[in-house]
Amino acid sequence: MSEPYCDKTHTNDSHLPKGGCRFILLYPESKQLRCACVGFACNSSIPGSLCHCGHQAVYHNSDPESSSKEELDALKLRIGTLEEELDRERRIGKGGLFDRLIKLEELIEKENLEREVEMRSIHRGIGGLWQNVGLLNKRTPYYDDRIEGLVDDAYRIHARMIELDDASMKVEDRVDALENVSARTLAPSKWTRRRKASTPPTANLQIAIENTISPGEVGVIRDFKTPINGFASGQEFLEGDLSGDRCGTCSWTLHVSLMPTSSQPFPFEKDTAAYKRCLSRGLHQKIVVSDTNSDSFKEAVISAFAPVLRGRPWQPLVAKICDVKNLRGLPMLRQIDAHDYDVNFLKKYCAVLDGFGNIEDLYIAMTEDTISWV
Repeated sequence: MSEPYCDKTHTNDSHLPKGGCRFILLYPESKQLRCACVGFACNSSIPGSLCHCGHQAVYHNSDPESSSKEELDALKLRIGTLEEELDRERRIGKGGLFDRLIKLEELIEKENLEREVEMRSIHRGIGGLWQNVGLLNKRTPYYDDRIEGLVDDAYRIHARMIELDDASMKVEDRVDALENVSARTLAPSKWTRRRKASTPPTANLQIAIENTISPGEVGVIRDFKTPINGFASGQEFLEGDLSGDRCGTCSWTLHVSLMPTSSQPFPFEKDTAAYKRCLSRGLHQKIVVSDTNSDSFKEAVISAFAPVLRGRPWQPLVAKICDVKNLRGLPMLRQIDAHDYDVNFLKKYCAVLDGFGNIEDLYIAMTEDTISWV
C-alpha cells in the first residue's frame, strides 16, 4: 500500500496582528497587570490564531508600538533613579534594622541578668524557708511531747487538788468525831476545872477513850492512828473504813485502779509516765460503796468509771503480793472468773489489805476491751 499524498498548503499570516498583547492577567497575585508579550507570534502547533503567550490574536495590537530613542533614554534614566532610591532605602533600612536588633539584644540581656538575680534571691529565700521548715519539723515532736506533758500535769494537779479537798474533808470529819468522842468520855464534873490548854494531853485522852468507848468504836479510834499521807503502789491516799462505821451504816471506801488491759502483770509504779497518764485520765478513783454486797460494789465502780467503761463488761483482778527480790511488795495481777464480788470475796482474793485487814487497793480491768491511753 502506498501512503496517501498530502498537499501542504502555506497559510497567509498577513492579516494577523503584529503588536503587543493587551490581555489583563486574571491571577490574584498579578494585581491587574497586562501580559508581557510585546509582539504576536502565531503558534503553528495549535490550530487557529493563538500566540505563544497563550492569548488569542484579538488581544494583540494590530501594529507594534514604536518608541523613539528619547523615550528609551528617559525610561532608562527613570529606571536608574528608581534603582538608586531602592538601594538607598535598603541600606538605610538595613542599618536601622541592625540598630534595632542590637538594642533588642542588649535589652534582652539586661532583662536576663535581672531575672537571674531575682531567681538567685528567690532560691536563697526558698532555701532559708526549707531550712526553717526542717527545724520546725524536728522540734515539732518536742513541742507535742511538751504540750502533752503540760496537759498531763494540769490533769494531775487537778486530780491532786480534788484528792486534797477530799482528804481535808476526811480530816475535818475525823476531828469532829474525835471531839464528839472526847465530849462523851469526859464527865460533867471534870468540866468545872478547865485547863488553860485548848486540848487535853494526847496520852490521857487516849486512855480515857479506850476505857469508855464501846468495842465497836475501837476500830474508829484505831484508824485515827493511820497516816493520811500513806501511799501504796497504784493509790494516792490511804483511806480507812471510817465513813461507814461513823455513820452507823455498812458503807465503806476503797481505792480502785482501772488497768488498761486485763493481762497487765503489775500495776504501774508511781512517778512513771504511765502512772501519771492513768491518774490524769481518771483511771485511779477513790470510791464509796454503800453496802458490802456485790451489787453495791458494782454500782459504785460503774458510777465512778462511767466515762471510761461506757457500759462495757469489767471484772476485778486477783492481786497477790510479789516476793521476787526486784519486785518485792508489788501486787501481781491475774484474771479471775465471774463471781459474787462482795466484801469478803474481795478481801480474800482480789484486794490489797492494809495492816488492819481493811481493803487498801483494788484493781479492775475490762474483760473484752483495752484502753490505749497509757
